[in-house]
Order: sequence, then C-alpha cells, then structure tokens
Amino acid sequence: MQAIGISLSGIQSSLSRFDASAARVARASANPPAPDSAPQGGVTPAPRQAAADIDIASEMIEQLTAKLTYDANLSVLKTAEEMQQSIIRRWA
Repeated sequence: MQAIGISLSGIQSSLSRFDASAARVARASANPPAPDSAPQGGVTPAPRQAAADIDIASEMIEQLTAKLTYDANLSVLKTAEEMQQSIIRRWA
C-alpha cells in the first residue's frame, strides 16, 4: 500500500527535522554567549559563536512542527494498517 510507505517516509523526515533542531539547541546551550565583562587577570576570553546565531523560539517552533507532522504521519500509518487489515479479513 502506497500510503504506508509515504507515511513512513514522513515519519523519518519528521524525526530528522527534530533531531537537527535539537542538535542546534544543544550546541547553543553548550556554548552560551560570553558575558560582556572586562577581562580578568589580563586574559581576554576567546570569543564564542554559534549561540548568538541560534534563535531558540524558531527552534521551538521547528520542533513543534516536527512533532505535529510526526503525529499526522503516524495517524495516516495507523489508518492505512487498519484498512489493510479490514481488506484481509474480508478476503479471508
């Protein structure tokens, strides 16, 4: 049944989108922006990057969207399997 293959592909895509977003958030959390303060002890801290490039609100929306598309594809998969079982029962 084509619906099963399509929904499985959509589920995989949703998981990939969620994982990519989670990785971006994790990198931003592991490398928070440096506070604007004077150097201590004559040592200038190395500039940090990546955290400023990540918009947490956008990543949250991306993760919610990935979850919703995952749920929708899972619903399609369940319905397709129910239809397939119904057809099998009718022919048995």
